[in-house]
Amino acid sequence: MTEPAPDLPRPIVLLVRWGSPALMVSLLMRLWVIFASGNYDWDMDHEMYFGQRLLGGDLIWTKEFHDKLPFVQMLFSVPAAFDSIQAWRILSLFSVTLGAALIVILVPRILHIPNVAYSDVRRLSLFAALLYASLTASLPGDLTHINPMAGAFALSATLLMLWAGQMPVTRIRVIFAAGLLAAAAISIRPYLLAPLVLTALLGCFAPISGPHPRRLSERLALFGCLGVVTLVSGLVLNLLPYALSGHMAAFWAGLSMLAQDINPQYFGDTFLDSLNLSNPLVIPFWAISLAGIAVFATGVRRGSISARFILMILIAQCSLFAFVAQKHWWPHYLNFFTGYSCLMMLGILVWLAERRVRFPVTGMLVMSLGLAGLVALATLWSARSLIRFTPAKHTYHPGPVIDAFQTYREASDAASIPFLSPSQIALHWNLKEPRHGFPHAANTEHINRGWWADVPPNKVFATPESPEAYCAFLQMQAPRLVVDISTSPVLPCLEQEGSRYRLDANVPIAGRSATLVVFRRM
Repeated sequence: MTEPAPDLPRPIVLLVRWGSPALMVSLLMRLWVIFASGNYDWDMDHEMYFGQRLLGGDLIWTKEFHDKLPFVQMLFSVPAAFDSIQAWRILSLFSVTLGAALIVILVPRILHIPNVAYSDVRRLSLFAALLYASLTASLPGDLTHINPMAGAFALSATLLMLWAGQMPVTRIRVIFAAGLLAAAAISIRPYLLAPLVLTALLGCFAPISGPHPRRLSERLALFGCLGVVTLVSGLVLNLLPYALSGHMAAFWAGLSMLAQDINPQYFGDTFLDSLNLSNPLVIPFWAISLAGIAVFATGVRRGSISARFILMILIAQCSLFAFVAQKHWWPHYLNFFTGYSCLMMLGILVWLAERRVRFPVTGMLVMSLGLAGLVALATLWSARSLIRFTPAKHTYHPGPVIDAFQTYREASDAASIPFLSPSQIALHWNLKEPRHGFPHAANTEHINRGWWADVPPNKVFATPESPEAYCAFLQMQAPRLVVDISTSPVLPCLEQEGSRYRLDANVPIAGRSATLVVFRRM
């Protein structure tokens, strides 16, 4: 008769008992703030604009460039149809819920450990799922950015791939779901290619719970099937619309542009800058992740089931970090790592329980107290954001700018005149106005910083290589009205001698020192 597994160590029991309800409260507070606030990240204006253009029949890259793959535009056609960023938040929440649910469902099956009860692994998995959801809603970008969905799809695909490698006979629907979610994650954020490929490789050829009676040919077939489903899904999500509509030239032009170094920022500088954010969870998140790795490294031994799981997740995290480090870093990139870090923490807690007799109490206390501190900090941060109703840094609300332009329109004959706003893309999607082939707001800023100096031209969409080239393009191709704020770097072009535009209005913007300036073609 099999002896029952011993209870979890006391520090871990207390962490789960008190941490889980605290995380649930923290999550509910953050959700209220996120959905009640009208603030959001500037990037969302760009995604909403291109989603709206798709509804108007314009595939991305056919007229204007955006540094995302076509699947992102398709995703944002849904909230664009409702003219609401709240619809995107709902989709984002759904994807995070899927990832959290799969942690609870699959991790206890993957980590089938003799001396840790299934019910205990499930309790730890629930704690990790709540930690993942709460951190995702609290870290920079929260549920409003595209990164939580990309991270959630990658987390879900990772778990399904590991589970597929564990199953004696893998079901087709598991392979299909894993490949589709992996393709979706990579299509949203190509950085996730590296960890997902490594996860599939390790899951197929180095299963966590030890070798199954599968032949090498069967494991090769499983890996091949996952690869084929992911590749085909990626092609369907991104290339098929261009093939069907006859816009393959635009597709290749867009891919070629993505391959250029259009955002030449140094990773080290931008990463260190992100640590200076007002969000108090950023540094503790990295600290507890590194502490977990240190605790694990001091006592890892061969033959531990949970240790294999931790190593796989750690390898995936390291490959992801290495991929991101080749480019640059934005604060909201942290959500790429949230799911993997929570899986690693979960694996370490199970590993500590699995090796309780042979492991020093110090490591267990470090993890338990460290995670308890992170839970407490997340709860306090959520409560603070609820009480003060203070949006996270790097968010804004474009309403006053839109109101100022509407005031101008109502006082003039410009209600139906086409316009371009070089730096205020919120005006375009809120008022359903195309950008008439001009680079979007973020790219306009990049061009004026000189970042496109080495970008080769193409015959599909405009790629002004310098502020001077952008100015010439503006003077020749812009519509009758050019609208911007008074601090825009484009203003000298419009005000220069010989400009085809004259200042038509200077409208105050409520709550801001800058004003809305409107230029009309003479």
